[in-house]
Amino acid sequence: MKLISKISIHPLFYIVLFITFITGYLKVFLGYTLIIIVHELGHIFASIILKWKIDKVIIYPFGGMTKFNQRINSSLLEEFLILIYGPLFQILFYKIYPLPYHEFILLFNLLPIYPLDGSKLLYILLNNIVSFYKSFIIIFIISIITILYMLFQNISLINILICVYLLYEVYLYIKNLKNIMLKFYYERYKYPFKYKKNHIIKSLNLTKMYKNRNNYFILRKNIINEYEIFKKRFDK
Repeated sequence: MKLISKISIHPLFYIVLFITFITGYLKVFLGYTLIIIVHELGHIFASIILKWKIDKVIIYPFGGMTKFNQRINSSLLEEFLILIYGPLFQILFYKIYPLPYHEFILLFNLLPIYPLDGSKLLYILLNNIVSFYKSFIIIFIISIITILYMLFQNISLINILICVYLLYEVYLYIKNLKNIMLKFYYERYKYPFKYKKNHIIKSLNLTKMYKNRNNYFILRKNIINEYEIFKKRFDK
């Protein structure tokens, strides 16, 4: 019951539902929605196993999104496991009960557009090779380019609605980046994380910090760990 209370239907879903009803595609849309729900159940199942707290589950006309009340500095491996269980559940469901558009939904959701699963996969990959901040900027740029490409490839009402909404989500994503970075820094101070790899930063540029590494700053030939940097900032 607690999980059900966290499920919400996005207003855009009802608009597309009405469009498909008057155009005779309601049955297709309902089947499409069933696949989306199964996909999200995969994410939910993995999050329960890993004991992640679910904040909200939103159902869109083009997919779903499960939001978690979790630390930004969560394990990238756990993030990957939760991510991959969505497609796995969807593929398993298709083997049991094949529905049309299964492959389309699977591929669409893997597009590198925030907040689709493809952007989350890209986020996990990027955080292994670039800084946390840079991963956000790269995802923002790729999201915009991919959405614009989608928009010009198919000028239809539903596609325009989806693209406009995705552009709005990407806008909120980059608008909130400052708050995300502040939370990222504060977590590193409050919960001193320990990782196997280290990263050296030859300045006090915090945006060069990696998510899954111990970050050390070289200042005037002295090596200072990230906790000492943040202790001075947050203890004020």
